[in-house]
Amino acid sequence: MNETVEIMVLGASSKQGRYSYLAVRRLIAKGYKVIAVGKTGGEIDGVPVLSSIPEDAHPQTVLMYLAPENQSEYLETLIKIKPWFVIFSPGTEFPEFEDELRKHGIQVMENCALIMMSLDKL
Repeated sequence: MNETVEIMVLGASSKQGRYSYLAVRRLIAKGYKVIAVGKTGGEIDGVPVLSSIPEDAHPQTVLMYLAPENQSEYLETLIKIKPWFVIFSPGTEFPEFEDELRKHGIQVMENCALIMMSLDKL
């Protein structure tokens, strides 16, 4: 199990069928400690969807499910909590945001986390 590995899903939605919802469910099934952050509230398989990033959050990886125009408000917080990786799902790519993360030593990847999980690469 991976319960010591903390992964944040930024742009999480409790609406079934959303890719972020599926990602949270698969991460839970793989045994990860999941922090779900999104505007919709609710919960996914017992994990609350929080409206903001908790101050004590220290995820190793962040999965980005926010459109580029909604990402900027999280830049300073991500730099502060300094995850090892931020994985931008298809449609969330934002080169300027990604460059800023890289400048602060955060590795950036553009990839589909759902496919990565199905291939046991996450």
